[in-house]
Amino acid sequence: MVKTLPRIFATSIFWIALTFSATATAYHTDKERQTDFSAFTLQAKQGRIGLFQIEYGIYDWWTVGSYTAPWLLIPFTGQFSGDAYTKFKLIDSNGWAVSIRPTMFYLRVRDLKIGNIQDADFDASLFPVSATLTRVFDKRWTLSLETTWVQMLVGADATSVDNAQALGAAAQSNFQLALNAEYRINKVIALNLITRYVPFVTNARFTSTAQVDEFTTAEINAGAEFEDLENAFIIQPGVTFSWKRFNLQLGIGYGNIFVPGLRIVSADRGFTPDLAAYFRF
Repeated sequence: MVKTLPRIFATSIFWIALTFSATATAYHTDKERQTDFSAFTLQAKQGRIGLFQIEYGIYDWWTVGSYTAPWLLIPFTGQFSGDAYTKFKLIDSNGWAVSIRPTMFYLRVRDLKIGNIQDADFDASLFPVSATLTRVFDKRWTLSLETTWVQMLVGADATSVDNAQALGAAAQSNFQLALNAEYRINKVIALNLITRYVPFVTNARFTSTAQVDEFTTAEINAGAEFEDLENAFIIQPGVTFSWKRFNLQLGIGYGNIFVPGLRIVSADRGFTPDLAAYFRF
């Protein structure tokens, strides 16, 4: 069953494309707006299919979607992993829009080997929840304020107590603020400025029982502090090209690495590219 999931996933994408390819357009218009960094959602019965995401608009105010990367891990890990999100546009009136977007990721790994950790069983659940307020000032300028809470739950068993904190290091929960701006040059080209800031990161706690040898069982209590992640940030200018069906989003920013979708933050800092290519039908 696990091996058939990617095939089912690909088939579903194909049929969605066939079903909705005759109706919607993707130019930057009053109705067609970028949804990644604003409170807006897809139109009713509109689909989005891209390299990294698929989405479908059930109603004008309700979008459901998924990131493709977790599903593509299944053939390599032999274990189930996946994700899903839904976005509700609560208000859309007089240039103001408000939305909420809960997301759930699940990753299951067995017999993981990292350094001195051998035969580890790893289960992780991640729950980013975002609330976004968007203001459309005129036909060119749009500004969005986003708040996000990321909750990570990790469970694992390992046969080695050395460096066991590595299993708990991913159990990072954080709070993020984002201020995003869009300036439309015309119906094809829109300039973007994405900024994200992390004022608060929790320390991770990890507890597991490990079998050290045939006669000994050890209780692992590990911790990881993320003080170096507080005040993490990224500033990322970019551009979105939107044609009748195809959209291409490009950007380059400087700051900490924010894993797309997951919203996990890395202490590494430098230049980070942004790429999204997708069809809207």
